[in-house]
Amino acid sequence: MPTTPRHLLCLAALGCSLLASGCASKVSALQKFPDAALVQRETEPRLTQAHIDRGEHGLNDYDAEHKAWGRRGWDRVDALCAWFNEMGGEFACSTPQPN
Repeated sequence: MPTTPRHLLCLAALGCSLLASGCASKVSALQKFPDAALVQRETEPRLTQAHIDRGEHGLNDYDAEHKAWGRRGWDRVDALCAWFNEMGGEFACSTPQPN
C-alpha cells in the first residue's frame, strides 16, 4: 500500500500529540476523601432494661449517653462541612445548639 501525504501528516500529528502530552505537567490522580471516622455510622444508644432497673439514675445515664451521641454526630457534620469548604464548597457550617 503506497504511503500518501495524508497518511504521513496523520502519523506526524499523532507523534506530535504524544510528545506534547508527555511534556505536560503531571496532575495528581489522588482523590481526597474525608477522614473515614467522619462518615462511619455510630449506633444510637438504646434504652435497656438495666437503665430502667436503676430507676431515675439509669434514665439520667441513658439521657446523657443519648445527648453525647447526638453531639458527636453534629461534630462530625461540622467537620464534614469544613472539609467540603476546603474542597471549594461554600457552605455555612453551623451546628444546632443543645437546649
